[in-house]
Amino acid sequence: MTKLRLLQVEHAKVSGKFVHSFSELRWLSWKRCPMNFIPSNLRKLCVLNLSYSYITESWMGWNYIKVAENLKVLDLSGCDKISRIPEFSANLPLEVLTLRYCTRLATIDTFIGHLKRLVKLDIYCCKSLMHLPKLPSSLEYLNASRCKMKSLPTLSNLENLEVLCLDRCESLVEIPTTINALTRLKSLSLDQCHHLQYIPRLPSGLKSLKANYCTYLREISAFLDLRNLEELCLNCCFSLTKIESLEGLNSLQQFEINYCRSLRKLPKLQGSKELRYLEFNDKVSLFEIEGLEGLYSLEKLIIEDCHLLRVIGNLSDLKNLVCIKILNCRKLSEIEGLEGLYSLEELIIKDCHSLRIIPNLSDSKNLVCIKILNCRKLSEIEGLEGLYSLEELIIRSAIY
Repeated sequence: MTKLRLLQVEHAKVSGKFVHSFSELRWLSWKRCPMNFIPSNLRKLCVLNLSYSYITESWMGWNYIKVAENLKVLDLSGCDKISRIPEFSANLPLEVLTLRYCTRLATIDTFIGHLKRLVKLDIYCCKSLMHLPKLPSSLEYLNASRCKMKSLPTLSNLENLEVLCLDRCESLVEIPTTINALTRLKSLSLDQCHHLQYIPRLPSGLKSLKANYCTYLREISAFLDLRNLEELCLNCCFSLTKIESLEGLNSLQQFEINYCRSLRKLPKLQGSKELRYLEFNDKVSLFEIEGLEGLYSLEKLIIEDCHLLRVIGNLSDLKNLVCIKILNCRKLSEIEGLEGLYSLEELIIKDCHSLRIIPNLSDSKNLVCIKILNCRKLSEIEGLEGLYSLEELIIRSAIY
């Protein structure tokens, strides 16, 4: 098999250097390879996958990997015997290095900063890794989720970075302010960074920010000039008391802010003309929702368990709104401006015990479903005449 290009072996134990003759091999995948396996002929090899193998930092095969002049992809996922990656030459053309679930890996030496072609580094769930060295400027993707780092290296040199994942870095206490220099950053994920208290100013090109379950996060002033942000998720940030401003999020399409129990006031969303989905949920302590007017693209609005909320401001600008659900807002006494909602198809209001009037619905000719459930003080629903598309109308005092 002198012309063999791809060899895939899994869970096998083979004696001898049987790959020595495969001089044309480009792709070698040997999951769970034994410690005595030595890939001696790697001259033309481009991809090497030794995931879930038993190799250690003293494995003899490292000497051959170091001189693999065409190696672009190295996958060592699940090699949980490795505590340190031996130094590679700066001339190694490595583009992708995957070290996922290397749970004993405690050190990545500074050589990694000299790998000039490295575009993807995946160190997900390297639970013993507490420090990252300076990374190469060529990097486009970094997944450091579930690592034990308390801080990050300076990020200002990562001019090509597009995706940064730091989920469940539970020891992380701060994000460097130099993150603002990452002009190509598109996605930042900080889910379950429990000790993170502050998010600094972010680069204007960012499209997605996820900071769910950041339970110590108290204040966010990071949204200035985020004109390209499309997705914003801040669920379960229990300590969040203040969002400085949400104006200028011109491209925002999805905004989730559920279970933020300390947040009292939501700033104006004016300018978010692309927003299609907006949800507030579960004991959010909001007593005021400002500036929903101008959200011309909003299609679905859900407000649930906002026990202190008294007034929902003017909704008449929301011409594309298809669905409104207002659930268990017990002190809600007024909903302003339901007239002009020409696209509305579904209206559900449940357990809003203080609500007395549902204003004029006569413009909502496309309404198919109206459910008014357990609204004890409700005395009037305006504009039901002329709702020719209505198929389901339920008004009752309790749910059975």
